[in-house]
Amino acid sequence: MAKFKIDKVFKITKRGGVIAGDIIDGEIGSGDTIRLETDGKIAALKIKSVDFLLIKRDLEEVGLMVGLIDNDTMAILEKMAGATVLITTK
Repeated sequence: MAKFKIDKVFKITKRGGVIAGDIIDGEIGSGDTIRLETDGKIAALKIKSVDFLLIKRDLEEVGLMVGLIDNDTMAILEKMAGATVLITTK
């Protein structure tokens, strides 16, 4: 189990959704699962890759690529900005 603080989410055309933020505890890798719940809606997303994103010259964040996602899942992710979520590791 790992903890990840979501800073922001965005989509990359033809690649999928990215959840950007910081690993608070544990290790996260490809194949791990994020389970999100907000407003009674649940989304379980499998992490396709873990990358470092250069936001500004001196600021890096971890980006979790979760593949193609629908608009409902994107809305759930956007509401989770600022939250810390648990990630089930393999």
